[in-house]
Amino acid sequence: MSFEFLVWGEIAFPNPAAAGSWRAATVAPASYHDWDEHFSGSPGKATLTVAEVLAEYVDVVTCDQSMTYFLQLEQRESHIRVRGLVHRDGFDRMFLATFRCAADVGGRGEVLFEHSLGDGIYRLKLDSDGTSFEEASIHASDLEATAWIMDESARRAAAGTNKPVKNKPVKKKPAKKKPAKKKPAKKKPAK
Repeated sequence: MSFEFLVWGEIAFPNPAAAGSWRAATVAPASYHDWDEHFSGSPGKATLTVAEVLAEYVDVVTCDQSMTYFLQLEQRESHIRVRGLVHRDGFDRMFLATFRCAADVGGRGEVLFEHSLGDGIYRLKLDSDGTSFEEASIHASDLEATAWIMDESARRAAAGTNKPVKNKPVKKKPAKKKPAKKKPAKKKPAK
C-alpha cells in the first residue's frame, strides 16, 4: 500500500434541494485558513463546482494490484454518506473544501480523513457555527467504516472496476429429495 487517505462521514442537509445546491456550489479553498499548517503552496482559485471536483475522484486508479482508489457518495433524501480511499496527491485543500462548502447551504455533520499509515486523522466538522478542521482520534465506531473502505477497495481491484461490487450471494442447492420409503402394505386378515 502506498500513501492513501480513508474518507468517511455523513452530511445532513435541510432538504434534498440543499444537497443539490451543494453539488452546484463553487469550491473556494482560499476561504479557510485553519488548515494552512497541513498544506503547502497556494490554496488555488475557486473555479470548479463541487460536482466537478468530486468527479475527479471517481475514476479508477489501482495501486499494488490489490487496492482501488474510489469515492462513493450515497444520497438518501437529504443525507449524504461519504466513503472512499483517496491517493495522498488527491488529499488537498480543493478536495476538503468541497465538503466544507456544504455548511454554506445548511449541511451539518462530519467527514473524517485517516492517513493509511496511521500518520494522522483529521475531522472536518460542519455545524451551525461554521466549519472546523482539526486533528482527531479514531473511535471504535469508526473502525467498521474503515474496514468497509479497505474491503470495498480490494473488491473493486479484484473486479477491475471503480463501481461498487456486490458480494455474490451463495446459491444454495436445493436438497435432493429422497424418495419416501414405502411402508409395507398391511396384510388384511384372512376370513
